[in-house]
Amino acid sequence: MGLTVSDALGILLTRIAHEKALPLESEKHHREDSPRAGLTPNAETIAAMQQARRGDLETVTLDELQAVLDADD
Repeated sequence: MGLTVSDALGILLTRIAHEKALPLESEKHHREDSPRAGLTPNAETIAAMQQARRGDLETVTLDELQAVLDADD
């Protein structure tokens, strides 16, 4: 293509900064037997992503997180 790695990385990072998202192809561009097929987020995941983008996140300490993880055992 005539691009250096540095040029390609610069283009990628500029696109990420502009779109505020990783430039990944949507599922419709992949065959059903592709390893990336079926990676469409469900409604709960989409809602969590929207919540995170709004900055509406719950802050927890590492100790609180560890307690939740330990409770699942």
